[in-house]
Amino acid sequence: MRSNTTSSKASVWPTKPIDVKATVALPLVAAMTTHPDALREFFVVGLRNVRAVEKQALSIMNPQIVRLESYPDVADRLRAHVAETDGQIARVDQLLASFDTSASTVKDFGLSLTGGMAAKAQWIDETLPMVTRRYADLYAEAKSIAAKV
Repeated sequence: MRSNTTSSKASVWPTKPIDVKATVALPLVAAMTTHPDALREFFVVGLRNVRAVEKQALSIMNPQIVRLESYPDVADRLRAHVAETDGQIARVDQLLASFDTSASTVKDFGLSLTGGMAAKAQWIDETLPMVTRRYADLYAEAKSIAAKV
């Protein structure tokens, strides 16, 4: 049972809202302005992250194009988006080269792998019901043939 009296222990919950700008953002900005290499590194890490995410998007979109043969307008739009994404990756590569650095192979591989797995999971999601329906049709057909014999 909870008592109405206050405890002598300090509460773990703040009594007033936390000022995120003063406690997090300003010290981060101060650190970056006093250490120019930190700002550069922050930007380069962001570029590497952008490149990895774009590669992940490609690994999801490319397998989809093959499955969209029945919808040529959608497939064409997706091909255009893939070309646009390739152009964005090229621009990010140019920026990384201007900073005398390159993409993160680990990030590219990891996000491309998860993107490929997501695309395969979607394929399974689309294919399994189709296979199940076909099996049910074949079973019903076999059952009707057996009933006639």
